[in-house]
Amino acid sequence: MGIPLRVLLDKHDRFMPATISDEVIWHAVSEATWAELEAYLDTFEERRKQRCDEIRRNWSYNIFSAEVRDDWKTLWRSQLDEDPVVFQIEEWTGFCIHQGRKRYIKWYNKQYRDVRPPPLLVGQPLG
Repeated sequence: MGIPLRVLLDKHDRFMPATISDEVIWHAVSEATWAELEAYLDTFEERRKQRCDEIRRNWSYNIFSAEVRDDWKTLWRSQLDEDPVVFQIEEWTGFCIHQGRKRYIKWYNKQYRDVRPPPLLVGQPLG
């Protein structure tokens, strides 16, 4: 089973340096939980995109309206490549190291498809 998503999302103070903590987390989390976290983050991104589209559709130049000024701030912040909340979640859950490993394994298996032993799998240690 490993660590469930709710525990993984719990923001806690780290007792170890971030890289060691991420490595420990990565080994303790099941592939199903990583998939669940990926869907959770995709939902955040989709909600942000929908909100930006809504602001663009209802655009106004009324500088006296607090709501319009809030919309401007939201749109300005959304021009970043990634939502800051999503970035924080990726950092403290170790999701970045998981994505990096997936990309490396995909690249390795593509480069060395004729090599024996069999291709790398996500659950195998890379060392």
